[in-house]
Amino acid sequence: MDVFYVCPPRVTTSVSMEPLIEKWTNRLLPAHYAQGDTEQVRVGRLAIFLSLLVFLAGCVYSVIYLALGLRFASIGPAQAIFTVPIAVWLFRRSQSIRLAGNLLACICTVGVGVVVVCTGGVSSSALPWFFFGPLVSMMVAGRRSGIAWYAVAISVIGSMLALGETVTLPASEIPESFRLIHSSVVAGGLITVVTLTAWSFGLTQEIAARKLTLASSKAELARRDAETAHAEALLVLDNVTDGLAVVSLNGDFVGKPSARFQEWFGCPLRSLKIWDCLQIVHKDFAESLELHWEQISSDWMPLELALDQLPNDLQVDGWFFRLTYRPVMVDGELQHILVICTDTTAEREAEYANEIQKEQLAIFTRFVRDPKSLRDFLSEADRLVSNLGIETAKIAEQKRWVHTLKGNCAIFGLEIFANWLHRLEDELVDEENQLGQEQRDAIAAQWMAIRSRLETIVDIGKADHVMIEKDVFESTVHSIETGCAGPQLAAKMRRWTWDRVNHRLELLAERATNLGERLGKSGIHVQIEVEDVRRPPCPDWNAFWGSVIHVVRNAIDHGIEHPQDRIRIGKRPAGSIMLRAWEDHEQFVFEVSDDGAGIDWNRVSQKCLALGMRCDSEEDLQAAVFADGLSTKDQVSEVSGRGVGMAAVREACEILDGQIEIESTLGSGTKFRFTFPIYSANTGALTFHI
Repeated sequence: MDVFYVCPPRVTTSVSMEPLIEKWTNRLLPAHYAQGDTEQVRVGRLAIFLSLLVFLAGCVYSVIYLALGLRFASIGPAQAIFTVPIAVWLFRRSQSIRLAGNLLACICTVGVGVVVVCTGGVSSSALPWFFFGPLVSMMVAGRRSGIAWYAVAISVIGSMLALGETVTLPASEIPESFRLIHSSVVAGGLITVVTLTAWSFGLTQEIAARKLTLASSKAELARRDAETAHAEALLVLDNVTDGLAVVSLNGDFVGKPSARFQEWFGCPLRSLKIWDCLQIVHKDFAESLELHWEQISSDWMPLELALDQLPNDLQVDGWFFRLTYRPVMVDGELQHILVICTDTTAEREAEYANEIQKEQLAIFTRFVRDPKSLRDFLSEADRLVSNLGIETAKIAEQKRWVHTLKGNCAIFGLEIFANWLHRLEDELVDEENQLGQEQRDAIAAQWMAIRSRLETIVDIGKADHVMIEKDVFESTVHSIETGCAGPQLAAKMRRWTWDRVNHRLELLAERATNLGERLGKSGIHVQIEVEDVRRPPCPDWNAFWGSVIHVVRNAIDHGIEHPQDRIRIGKRPAGSIMLRAWEDHEQFVFEVSDDGAGIDWNRVSQKCLALGMRCDSEEDLQAAVFADGLSTKDQVSEVSGRGVGMAAVREACEILDGQIEIESTLGSGTKFRFTFPIYSANTGALTFHI
C-alpha cells in the first residue's frame, strides 16, 4: 500500500484529475454549499461526485446489458440516466443534503433490484450491489439514513428468500453462454465502484483539508497582524485619559484593554468576558450589560438601536464612569465593539454643585418672598421624616409619607432630594415591604444635610418678629380709632401670625405651571380667588397644605389634556385650573377645579373590582379615589401613578375634621371641594372673619 501511494503514475493521475473533478463539482454544487464551511463543502462535493458516479454506472451497465441481450435487466441501470439529473436538480433547488443522499440511495436500490430480479433473484451475481444504496446514503445523508437503507436492502433480500418457494420469479434473461461474462462484468464493476467511491471520499477529504489548512493559515496570519496592530495602538492608547477595550460580539476581550481600563477595573483574564470583569465592581450594571449585549449580533434590531440599549452610567466607590460603544466594521461587517470608558466624576461633582446652588438660590428667593411658608414646609418635612423613622408604621403610611415629602420638596425646589425619594418609591414597590433601617437612616441623613445647608443661607429658626401687610395694619388702626372692643381687637391682631391662604395657593399655582411645562402642557392658566383668609398655625394645617399638592398634580397629569387633544375636541389649547378659598362664620372652604377630561368613573369602577373594593354607589366610587393603591394610570411616572397621593390628602383632611366632595363631568372637568369647620377640636383655634 505504501508503494501505491508514492508511485509517480498515481500522483500524476491524482493531480490531473483533481482540477477536472473540482470544476464539475463546483459547477453543479449549490451556491449555499459552495459558500459554507469546510465540512459543508466536503459533503456537498461528495454528493455531486457520487451522483456523477451513479450516472456513469447507469450509462455503462445499460449499454452492457443491452449488448448481452438483457433488455429487461437494462431498465434498472437505465433509469439512473434520467433520475440522477432530477436528483441533482432537486438538491440545487432545496439545498438539502439529506434529500440528495436519500434520492441517490433510492436510485441505486431500485436499479439493483430490477437487475437482481431479472438475473436470478437471490442467486444473481448482482445481489451484492445492494450494499451501494446504504453506503451512498451513509456517506452523504448521515448514519440514520444509511441504517434505514441498510434495513431496506436486508428486507428486500429476506423477502426474496421467504417468497422464493411461493412466488415464481421471472426466468433469468442471461443466456448460458454469457453467464461467466455477466459474473465477470458484475464483479469487475463492483470492485471498480467500491474503489472509486473510496477514492472520491478520500479526494474530497484532501480537498477539504487543503482548503481548511489554507483558511487556517490566513486566519492565523490575520490574527497575528491584528495583535501586532493592537499592540502598536496600545502604545498610544495607554496614554489616553479614557479607558479603551475592544470586545468581540460574544463578549470576549480582543487583546488587552488599555492601561487606564485595567487600572479602573483590573486586568481581565482570557476566560473572562467584559460583564464578568465588571461583575466585580457593579453586579447590576454587569447583568444589564450581559442581557442587552445579545441584541448586538441579532438581526431583528438595528445596530444603532442595539448599542443605545446598552447601559452607560457606572458608579464605583464614589467614582462615576460613562461607557460609550462604537462598532468596529471590517469589509462592511460588524466584527468587534470598541468600549470607551470615560471618568465623569469631576463632571458629576460640578453638576451636583451647580444643582445645589440652584436649590439654595430657589430656597433663598422663597424665603425672601415668604419666610413663614418656608418655615412651615421645613416643619412639615421634619414631621414626615420623623414619622418615617417609626419602625412600626404600616407600609401604606410609609408610602404616603414618602410621596408627600417628595412632592413638598419639589415645590420648594429641592429636586435632588425629590428625585432620590422617587427612586426610593420604586424600591418600595419592588420590595413590597416596610422601609429598612438602612433606608430610614438614609432619609434622615439626607434631610439633616439639607437643613444644614439651608441654615447657612437663611434663618430657618422660629421667627421672633411678625410681618404685616400695610392694608391689614391700616384696617387695625381704623378699628382702634373707631373704638373696637379689646377682645375683638386682640383677635384681629392675633391673626397677624396666622398663615395667609393666598401664599399657599400661590405656591400651588407656581408648582402647577412648572409641572405643566414638564409634561408638555405649557400655558396652563392658574387662577386664584381668595381674600384675606388665614389659617391658624399648626402642624395639621401644614400637613394638609403639603398633601393637597397631589390634587393639583393629578389635575394636570390625569385631567388636563394635551394641547393637540384639546384642539381636536374644541377646547382651548391651554388648560385652566381654579384655586378658590373662602370662609364664613361656620366653615372654611377650599376648591381645586380644572377644565380637563374629568374622571372616568367606569375606569374607577374597574379598578375597584380588580382590587376587591366596593363600587356599588357614588359614595363608594368617590371614596375609592382616595384609597391606597388605586390609580387610573397604568404606568407609574415621576408625577403620579402610585395610588398613594390622594390617600395622603384624605388622611390630612380627616385630621382637621374636614369633608371632601367631588364634582366631575366626563369631558368637562373636575372639582374637589374641601370643607372644614371654623372651630376644630384638632386645631384648638377659633377664627374670626375680618
